Amino acid sequence: MMDAFRRLLKKNRLQAPLRTKIERQSLPIGQRMSEVMEALRKAAGRPLMFESLFPYPSRTHIIVTFLAILELMKKGRIICTQENNFADITISLEKGADALDERTDEIDY
Repeated sequence: MMDAFRRLLKKNRLQAPLRTKIERQSLPIGQRMSEVMEALRKAAGRPLMFESLFPYPSRTHIIVTFLAILELMKKGRIICTQENNFADITISLEKGADALDERTDEIDY
């Protein structure tokens, strides 16, 4: 998982402008968990590619999505599989995974 995460960050690396103003963007992990679950439900049982869950090149969005995937794995909602070393990672719903409970939205780091 970490190697796939590093490849994703490297692939989506943005060049920093000369002058920037950094603003905090709020993207709750619980919200992103719900979005990942919805994408998997829409796939109607077909596994999704790991990289397909990262549609935005924003570093913040990539990190929050990665944490959401880890949290969903920990909760037993999704399964991440990889056939061989360095092969693509696929993500699918765990059998019996239903809607996220309301407490999930309380997760915010």
